[in-house]
Amino acid sequence: MPVSSIMTPDVKTATADETIQTVCKSMYENDIGSIVVVKRTIEGINPIGIITERDIVRQIGFTDLFVVQAPIRQIMSTPLVTIGANSLVRDAIEIMQVKNIRRLPVIDNKGKMVGILTQKDVLEKI
Repeated sequence: MPVSSIMTPDVKTATADETIQTVCKSMYENDIGSIVVVKRTIEGINPIGIITERDIVRQIGFTDLFVVQAPIRQIMSTPLVTIGANSLVRDAIEIMQVKNIRRLPVIDNKGKMVGILTQKDVLEKI
C-alpha cells in the first residue's frame, strides 16, 4: 500500500522566520502536534525542517532562557526525514521506528511536499 493512500494531504506549514509563539498558537488552534517548516520558492514549497511538541518541550525544559519571540529555526528539527509518496507504508513504519519519529512529510518525485504521514494515520487506516 503506498504512503499516498493514507497520508494527510493538508499539512500546516510555517517559514523558519516565524516565531515560536505563532507556531505554538497555530498548533493549538489546529489541534496538531507538529508544523513542517518550509522554504517557499518559485517552483513551490520545499520542506526544510519540522517543529514538534517534543522540540518545544525540550527547549523549555533544557534552556535557561526561552524566548517565545525567537524564530522557529532555532529549535526546529533538521535535517528533515521525508518519504516518497509512492513508497510503501511498511517502509514508512520502519523509518519511523529506526529514527524514533512520529511524523514523515511526504514528497513527490520533484521533492515537493504533498502531505504528511503520522503514526495516527497508520494506526487509524491500517
